[in-house]
Amino acid sequence: MRSSCFILPVLLAGAFASGQTVVPTELRTVGVLGITAGQTARLNVFGPPFPNGFFPPVPIRACSATLSFVDPQNNHLKDSNIIIAPGQSTFLDLNADTDLPARTARLQIRGLVTIQFPDPVFCSAVPTVELIDNSTGKTTAILAQTNVSGLARPAATFTAVVPCRIADTRTNQGKTGDFGPPFLAHGSTRTFSVPLSSCGIPSNAQAYAVNLTALPHGMGGFLTSWPSGQPQPLASNLNWFSGGVVANNAIVSAGTNGSINVFVSDDADLIIDINGYFVASSE
Repeated sequence: MRSSCFILPVLLAGAFASGQTVVPTELRTVGVLGITAGQTARLNVFGPPFPNGFFPPVPIRACSATLSFVDPQNNHLKDSNIIIAPGQSTFLDLNADTDLPARTARLQIRGLVTIQFPDPVFCSAVPTVELIDNSTGKTTAILAQTNVSGLARPAATFTAVVPCRIADTRTNQGKTGDFGPPFLAHGSTRTFSVPLSSCGIPSNAQAYAVNLTALPHGMGGFLTSWPSGQPQPLASNLNWFSGGVVANNAIVSAGTNGSINVFVSDDADLIIDINGYFVASSE
């Protein structure tokens, strides 16, 4: 499988003395993406754990941050306050059709992560911005380099791979075992051991960049993915209301034995495609 590898700088921020005044640290994407009608920009943030031997020798903890999209004049187009936790991911979407309805020309945007951290907690974040076609749900561009104001360290490596199908629960699609039929029944969870798939993903991957597609058998429901071995989160990755096919991109952390879980509230077939993964840069 062809692949390309590049280092994603990680924001590492911390206060070193009790009572020290700390200025919020900003993480900006290098370069800009142009967005126009029919497109959605997604700012993904992944909080990787420390690689072994990384300094300082303290665990990363959850910290608060603000995700933003800004224009070339630094005007904020959309903001969201979130929690960045080690081994977890979150995102902010900017939909040109709903968030920028008055604009007709292509708009240049960049992603911004503003970290707020308490003393003496340390925080790590890996941001990427991708451009998604609203009609297909497919990613058409990705911006991964970052410019950090603060202490930057190359703590995570993202390897982009040629899109590969991990699982397809539809019949006669060539997948077997946990990666194939039958469909996911309502209220059920299935575990997918990504390193054991046919896509050649290494067992030391910390997180996966995937596209999740649900083909519902009924009119309404939702889908949630998360690392196996961890509690199911309340948030969903996909929601459907009319029974049509829905798709979404996600960065899902690797759980026990590199596996991820997928829950569906109602009967649905599932397709999982992968386009990249994260590993600790020291490995």
